[in-house]
Amino acid sequence: AQALAGLATVTPDQAVAAATAAEPGTAGAPHLGDEDGSLVYEIVVTRADGSAVEVKVDAGNAAVLASEPDDGEDAGGENEAAEGPENGEQQPETDD
Repeated sequence: AQALAGLATVTPDQAVAAATAAEPGTAGAPHLGDEDGSLVYEIVVTRADGSAVEVKVDAGNAAVLASEPDDGEDAGGENEAAEGPENGEQQPETDD
């Protein structure tokens, strides 16, 4: 992550400002990562209505690249919500 930070010309604060300009709300901590060969900040913004949206901001010029509903994916790219029941409730694991 630190190696990526040295490549970014946009600061985390600038990325958050770009994200909240595109999607007004409260921004979470920005995460710097590689998205299909491009260096981007991923920022989850919580809107006033409580919904969350993930905003991807170019770490080179602060352009907003994408904005999509937050799907619960963590920074490691694993979607834990997709593995659970569709109604959002957790079911206990059993040893069969």
